[in-house]
Amino acid sequence: MNRAERRKQKVKRTEPVYNLTASQLEGMKTDITNEAICKAFALMVAFPTMVIHDKFDQLAELPDAQRVKRMGEMIIDLYDSYDRDYVSIRDLHEWLRDEVGVLVEYDSRNIHVKLQNGER
Repeated sequence: MNRAERRKQKVKRTEPVYNLTASQLEGMKTDITNEAICKAFALMVAFPTMVIHDKFDQLAELPDAQRVKRMGEMIIDLYDSYDRDYVSIRDLHEWLRDEVGVLVEYDSRNIHVKLQNGER
């Protein structure tokens, strides 16, 4: 059967198969894992950063143990809002960028929190 006949009958080719060595697969897994970890951490930095920015005055007045406990509760409250889809991580990062001038960026190996003007 030639190509025109295959097209008429809507015959699709099989998916191509690639051969990789074990070390290539291991390297790919390591790279993907590192990138996923950096991405997840960069996304999660938004929660405590937002709490500190929004509630710093309330937290500053408390003794150390209560401050840490209250901050944890506030982070969990913000996470609950995220979990219920009231706010997204992207929303938090955009707000941090637009309102405060803080950028949270990542690449496959590093996470950076810096000011929009380039300072770290």
